[in-house]
Amino acid sequence: MILERTAHIGGLPANGLGATDIATRDATTGLFWEFVDRIKQHYILTYGENSEQVKVSSDGYHFEPSVGAKVLDDMLAEHAGKITVKLMRQFDADDENILLHNNRIKK
Repeated sequence: MILERTAHIGGLPANGLGATDIATRDATTGLFWEFVDRIKQHYILTYGENSEQVKVSSDGYHFEPSVGAKVLDDMLAEHAGKITVKLMRQFDADDENILLHNNRIKK
């Protein structure tokens, strides 16, 4: 389960931080590598491989927040049924804010 405090998933990349500060890109792996690779692929498919947009995206590390949000939404959609996303929610340990069922958070 993912609890998102705002109306859409994505945190900083989907809310305005459209550039990463990773200097050693060879260290990028896992989900973050998949994220930046999908960003790059978005620009290639939308504007063409030799476009200015692909060049400016710096291999997917610089992007528009709307593109970051779309990529994250697409990644989550691929796991529909396996990951539950609750928007406008923040984990709060107060009893009135949590409902457990079989040791799992339901609310």
